This record gives sequence, C-alpha cells and structure tokens, in this order.
Amino acid sequence: MTQAVAGASTTVKRVGRRLLIVLAVLAALIVAAFWAFRNAGRWLLIQDTLQPARAIVVLSGLTPYHAMEAAQIYRQGWAREVWLFKDDPRGADEAFAKLAIHHISEEEYDKQVLERLGVLPAARFTTRFLAIARSRLAPKPSTPGTQKIFCDCLRQSPAA
Repeated sequence: MTQAVAGASTTVKRVGRRLLIVLAVLAALIVAAFWAFRNAGRWLLIQDTLQPARAIVVLSGLTPYHAMEAAQIYRQGWAREVWLFKDDPRGADEAFAKLAIHHISEEEYDKQVLERLGVLPAARFTTRFLAIARSRLAPKPSTPGTQKIFCDCLRQSPAA
C-alpha cells in the first residue's frame, strides 16, 4: 500500500511539473506575441533620406500633423509643390446638413495649416484621385531621380 501511495504521489508530481512547464511556455509565448504585436511597426518602417522631389503628398488622417510636416519639408526646399487629397465624404455633407451642422473637410483644415505655415497658394494643389497625382508626379526624363515624398515616412532634415 505504501508503494501504491508513493507511486501515485510520484505520478502527481510528474503531471504537476509537466503542467507547470506547459503553463510557463504558454505564458512566454503570450508575452512574446504581445511584444511582437506592439513592436511590429518598427520592423516595417523604412528610414530613407530625403531627396529633392517635384511634390510632397499630404495623406489623409492625423490632421493637422501631416500638413505641418509637409509645410516643414516644403520650407526646407525639398519640393516646389504640396498635394492634398479631397475627402471622400460618402454622404457626410448631407448628414451634417440635416443636423444643421457646418461641416469643414479635412482638406480645408490642411489648406489652412499650409497657409499659416507659409506654403504659397501657387504651390498647393488638390486632387481626388491618386492616379492623377501619380501621373503628375511621375519622374520625367529630364529630371532623373525625382521621387514622391510621403509625409508619413519623413523624419529627417537636410542637415542630417
């Protein structure tokens, strides 16, 4: 009987150790997955140095920060034009009108930011379609090395 109790005790200890190991591995995997999820963006970010370009394209979102970054890059002389994209309101104007609320588009805010930060009106353009911007920004044979500058990716100054 003593041997049976000792055998059962040993079995419980083995199962307990195995369970503890499995739980520790599972906890380590969860921590690693959480860390990877939180830091995935850093792995995807590419830091290119700025180069002269024909235009700076201000992407939608994060108003006013994209326009502020575009104005800074413009004032540093990296490009002669700043492109804004029109909002896609999908009926938002009508919905705001029904509520008697004046709707100001993101594009309008971006224009005001660029104006306040010194981007000349002649340098500001607005487009609704990316294809139009692509065709206008495409490198021409006379300007080798022309690149599109997207404000999301830029964080370096010419002095860097």
